[in-house]
Amino acid sequence: MKITKKQLKRIIKEELEVTLTNEEAGEMFGEDIQSQLNEGPGEEEAEARTGAAPPGGERDVQKIIAFLPKINNKVEYEELLIAVTDHAENVMGSGLILKKLYKSLPALVKAKGK
Repeated sequence: MKITKKQLKRIIKEELEVTLTNEEAGEMFGEDIQSQLNEGPGEEEAEARTGAAPPGGERDVQKIIAFLPKINNKVEYEELLIAVTDHAENVMGSGLILKKLYKSLPALVKAKGK
């Protein structure tokens, strides 16, 4: 698999977010980075994290969830899961979520059967 510079930067940033404290990041990358980390997320990112709907509309995920009952066979289910995991490369922080999901898969498979 070939990784672009953009993807590599995103992966490194995600891993650094997990392993470095704000102070350690500041020591390595400078005070500007540390101050950005200390400020926290911007308004748009904060809304995305809290799941707040945009003014006058529903969240995109709500629209997708509304269609889930229509996915009623293995082929469609597989296509959906692959599309969601493929899309993860476009979402900051998705690596951590995918790792969490991966760790929980054995229990999910055991609970649901084959």
